[in-house]
Amino acid sequence: MHVLYATDGSESARNAGDLIVAVADRADVDVRVLSVVSTGLPAVKHLPDALDSERERREYAERVVVEASRRLRDEGFSVETATPEGNPSDVITATAREQGADLVVLGGGPRSSVVGRLMGSVSTALLHGENPLLVVREAPV
Repeated sequence: MHVLYATDGSESARNAGDLIVAVADRADVDVRVLSVVSTGLPAVKHLPDALDSERERREYAERVVVEASRRLRDEGFSVETATPEGNPSDVITATAREQGADLVVLGGGPRSSVVGRLMGSVSTALLHGENPLLVVREAPV
């Protein structure tokens, strides 16, 4: 089974990695860890990140991928990594298609976010995609 684990380093994305560790069969699951270096207009919740330079966004994505892949490798998974540039939902969809992902796993923002409901999100965009999708929420406060 090929799992595409898309992470932005958020709490919900780390929870998604924890779920992979908890339920996936290490002998049967290969994981591609992906963190997209966002280009173009950001979602409203990511506006502060847009002030970072492209170099800073790339370095952050690379740190996120290193941390997530290290955790999965330490748990016995076969892992590949990537930090492509582009619109996150478009890149995740294209990568899932190109890599033949059986499942896309990612974190989703809080359900109560009015901004998220009005403006949409990566997980919402991916719901309309062709790959099976598992969205892991942040733990309730």
